[in-house]
Amino acid sequence: MSREGFVIASIDYVKSFDAPLKAIAFTPVLLPVTNSINEDFSPEGDVNLAGRLYLLYRDTDIDLLFLTDGSRSGRIGLDFSRNLATNLEIHGELAWIHDQARFILGEGEAINIGRQDNTSYLLGIRYLSAQDTTYILEYYHNGSGLSKNEAERFFNLLDSAGSTGEVAAFEKARNIAGQADFFTPNYMRDYLHLRVSQKEPLDIVYLSADITSIINLQDHSYSLVPGVNYTGFNNIELRLRAALNQGAPHSEFGEKLVENRIELRVRYFF
Repeated sequence: MSREGFVIASIDYVKSFDAPLKAIAFTPVLLPVTNSINEDFSPEGDVNLAGRLYLLYRDTDIDLLFLTDGSRSGRIGLDFSRNLATNLEIHGELAWIHDQARFILGEGEAINIGRQDNTSYLLGIRYLSAQDTTYILEYYHNGSGLSKNEAERFFNLLDSAGSTGEVAAFEKARNIAGQADFFTPNYMRDYLHLRVSQKEPLDIVYLSADITSIINLQDHSYSLVPGVNYTGFNNIELRLRAALNQGAPHSEFGEKLVENRIELRVRYFF
């Protein structure tokens, strides 16, 4: 089952203080991997140690996370959030992965497999206006993402497969895409994320509206997703949104299978 989760052992330790360091919480986790337990976590068996340390220092929430080398390469994470004012917040995330495998499409359609340490991070700001409008602006750097040249080589490979029409060429392109994480969101390196949301626009109770944009800073393609949400019916939620993908040929959002779409979702709670 895809949602059954993993078998783990963990404990929680929580303590509060009357000091600038107001609270601390520590959660160590053991995650075993064998042929019959947590085998979908990794094909390599091991007993994996991970943990989360939470700190509340003055008005700043801080999380420190770690996973030791085992079934997967070791990694360390950090995130923080701080209110600069009642309506202004800054936040950030940092992730460092040790000796991460990376599939690179080189010249001549050759696949090179390398291992290197990768660092990813996110910096953002959230602002709430007097009109109850929330603005979120974030910059995201994906340390293991593809360069513009690597993405261009893959799109050229697709063009070549399309011109020949050979099944083997398409299969090769599909395999390369899977190895190089082309099927994952935000597979390149640098992005800007903007979201604006408004509660009860035009004073319509139970209605909310939002618009979200993700901009690829390498190829300048982008997606724009406006939407409205209505919860005025008992146990029913209505969600209407559109998705617009714009970009030049051989860009991330310009090469999406669906350029534009509109969808209506109805959720019933019981």
